[in-house]
This record gives sequence, structure tokens and C-alpha cells, in this order.
Amino acid sequence: EAGGADGGEADGAGAKGERPSLSEQTIGLRERTVVEIGDARKDDAGAHLSTLEERQTGSISSAVWRAYIAAGGGRGLVLIAAVMCCVDRALVTMTDIWLTYWIEAKWDRHPDDIDFWIPIYVAFAFCASIAVYGRSVFVLVVIGCRAAARLQVQLLDTMLRAPTSFFETTPSGRILNRFTSDTEMCDNTVLMNLQQWINCIMPIASTIVVVSVVNPIFVPWLLVLCVLYVCLYRYSVNATRDIQRLNQVSRSPIYSQFSETLSGLTTIRSYGAERRFEADAERLLNRN
Repeated sequence: EAGGADGGEADGAGAKGERPSLSEQTIGLRERTVVEIGDARKDDAGAHLSTLEERQTGSISSAVWRAYIAAGGGRGLVLIAAVMCCVDRALVTMTDIWLTYWIEAKWDRHPDDIDFWIPIYVAFAFCASIAVYGRSVFVLVVIGCRAAARLQVQLLDTMLRAPTSFFETTPSGRILNRFTSDTEMCDNTVLMNLQQWINCIMPIASTIVVVSVVNPIFVPWLLVLCVLYVCLYRYSVNATRDIQRLNQVSRSPIYSQFSETLSGLTTIRSYGAERRFEADAERLLNRN
């Protein structure tokens, strides 16, 4: 009886500790292999349906400037615009110089000789006004509008020729951002900043030339100021440029969330999820 009991216990222990069958081992190995492969490939390029929007770093490449100049009409129109800037600034400077000659009574002419001083002064002022207006129209309309139109056509042509996989992996807000915020940046902001830069740099350049001609001792100090300006510019321009890029990139999720809200408005209302979508929109706006 003791032997039979021991044999029964041994059989029970063997039944409890028996190894799984070959089919069970294969299934377990297959499941573990699929999971491990999935974990190993979760960061691959094609593992995610959509990826985060890339943000450029560093200074703007020369290829971007060449593309914008080519869209605006090429180097010929840019050279014409530079000549027009120099001409209009020269006329404005000559107006100021002529006023100085008038006050100092040059060429043995009395300041009260209105018939001599006034017509020439008015002619300089009129020509300077026409030159400034012509330069502004040429830069903003001829070059700027042409560049904006060509870039818009290129963007639209690229989107129309894009494969279906592009629209499946790219959020709609990112595409809307290209046609709205980025396009507005090229159409308005770039041109207005260019116009303001010209209006700022040309008077400074003409003043430097006049002061250097009248007082050459100013030139060494000018070089020191130029070096100081370049150092400060390099220190501040990186932060300013990155802030602008962060601003543009953070707008895409706003457009995506707004588009998703409009397309699923009926479902959102039926499930009473208005507050959650409002909170998401507020979070994205605050992040931007």
C-alpha cells in the first residue's frame, strides 16, 4: 500500500510538472517573437502612421535664398532693385545737401535768392519722392507678388502630384499650415520686413558715406562699431530665428485639431465631449 501510494504521488507530481507539448511551445515562441519584433521596430521609420513635424535648425541656407530670388524674377530684377535703392537714396541725400548749401549760402548766393534755391530744392525733393515710390512698387509688386504667385503655384502643384500615402501619413493641419500661415509669411511678412530693412539700412549707409567723406577720422571708429554690431547680431539672431520656427511648427496641431473638430462635430456633441475638445484647443493655443 505504501508503495502504491508513493507511486500515485509520483504520478501526480509528474502530471503536475510535465512539460508543455511541442505545439504549445511553438505558439508561445511565436507570440513572444512577434512581440519582441514589434518592440524592436517601434521606432523605425515606417512604424508610425504620422511623425512629428520637422523643424529646421541653424541659419537659412543659400539654396532657399536662390529659390526665392529665382521665383521673384532672377538676379537681373534684384540688381535693378539695388540700383533703384541707391538712386532714390542719392536723391534724398542730395536734397539734404542742397538745403545745407542754401543755409550756408554757397557760390556767393544769398539765402534770400529764392528764385535760385527753391526750384532746385523742389526738383530734388520731387525726384526723390518719385524714386522712393518707384522703388517700393518695384520691390513689393514686381518682385514680391511674382515670387508669391510662383511659390503658391509650385506648392499647389506639389500637393496635387503627391502620392496618396503622403496624405495618409501627413496630418491635415500640417497641410493647412503650409497654405495659410507659411504662405502668408511669404506673401506679406517677408516683403514688409524687406521693405522696412531697406528703409532702415539705406539711410544708415548714406549717412555713413557722407560722414566719412566730410570727416575721414570717423572711419576707424566705424569699423569698431561694425565689429560690435556683427557680434551682437550673431548672438541674438539665433534665438529670434528659432522662436519664429517654433511658432510656425506649433501652429500645425492647432489646424489639425480644428479640422478634426469640424469633421466630427456631430459625434462630439452626441457624446458630450465639447469640454474636452475645448480644453485641447486651449492647450494647443497656449503652447503656441
